[in-house]
Amino acid sequence: MAITLSATHATVIFDASTGNTSSITNNGTPTGVAGTPGSLTYTGATDGFNNAGFASTDNINTLIGGAGLTDADTVTITLNVSSITGGALRSQGVLFGMSGDTSTILGGANSMLIQMEGGNIGSDILIGANSFQDAGDTGLQNFNSAILNGFTATLTADKDGYEFSLTGVHTTSPHIVTGTFSGTEFVDNFGTGHFYYTAQKFNQATALTTNITEASIDVTTVPEPSGVTILGLCGVGLLLRRRNR
Repeated sequence: MAITLSATHATVIFDASTGNTSSITNNGTPTGVAGTPGSLTYTGATDGFNNAGFASTDNINTLIGGAGLTDADTVTITLNVSSITGGALRSQGVLFGMSGDTSTILGGANSMLIQMEGGNIGSDILIGANSFQDAGDTGLQNFNSAILNGFTATLTADKDGYEFSLTGVHTTSPHIVTGTFSGTEFVDNFGTGHFYYTAQKFNQATALTTNITEASIDVTTVPEPSGVTILGLCGVGLLLRRRNR
């Protein structure tokens, strides 16, 4: 009888809705999140070069409950955008990932964000400057129209490091950006992190509206080997008892 030590259990701890998100803005009053999970919109404000978005109200530790995030966990944060309407993006473009707070434009301290800049100012994809591990320019240029036409972005992290995967923003798709952790960055930063998304509009009179089919966080837990081993041994013991009857 084979005993598998890599059995996992995945749990969705956040699925964005009107009741579990907080608006982020640097100017004006956004309309905010509307709709239901799987069919959401986020509409910013019309003011100037407004940069606006939303974050999960609770951090990952709170969403998990109990002991919070551990080294046995893997966090996956997913954003699936079907389109962004209302005008062009400006230099801040889109930022997505994990942030240490729910109000700061550019993510604040202890964030892990990827930035897709608007084509009118820049055209690079980079790890945000406020990241606790700043990887800078990823070497890929994106296009304003591609971002507006929709994309899928995921951030996956565990105790060893992280991976951003971007689909639909360039002919190189998916575009993968990876990095490693050398200490306790995962538990320390991701545990206190929130889902985070913002987009900065160019100076048109209308607000940007982001149409979203998924904005979620899930956590996959690998059981401790000792616990799985005990379960396996118990299974072997039951088989032996049956054979000896």
